[in-house]
Amino acid sequence: TVTGASNPATVVAETTTNGGFTIRDIGGNPGPSTLIDATNETTEWTHDLQAGLPRPVVGGLSATLTLDVRTGGDFPASDALFLEGVRINNPFNSPGNFETFTAQLDLLALYGVDKLLQSLNNDGELFFGLGNDSTVSSATFSAVVQLAPVPVPAAGGLLAGSLALLGWGARRRRSGGQ
Repeated sequence: TVTGASNPATVVAETTTNGGFTIRDIGGNPGPSTLIDATNETTEWTHDLQAGLPRPVVGGLSATLTLDVRTGGDFPASDALFLEGVRINNPFNSPGNFETFTAQLDLLALYGVDKLLQSLNNDGELFFGLGNDSTVSSATFSAVVQLAPVPVPAAGGLLAGSLALLGWGARRRRSGGQ
């Protein structure tokens, strides 16, 4: 989970942070702009799964992103959600201006299994972005995935085979060699 304040104070800058979120001016205006007003800015964050997710992931059974969102006064229905640069337009079904809501997004339905697996297996980090007339104060990623089977090492296979032969030999001696 990545978190920030749900209603932070606005700032005049080109870039600022709100907890684990980076907020950037989308440009077009000379000099710094008002940020954290959910207008003309992007919100970016990363879910670092390196420590908690063994790889390789070979299948995705489910992947959900739950967001606490606040829209601004421009056109939030035109906002896009990005995962590793892949854009999904209007992921929140046309919210109105100055709304606060929680959205639960099915990432497999939005991006497909292949894109999600590529992102998970690349470096274990998922880079998201939302822009430009909404901001996020909490983002929770959860997934149920299928991992590649762990192969039995060659030494383990030899050991198992050796133990089986020893057991067969001992059984044969006990039964009189028949």
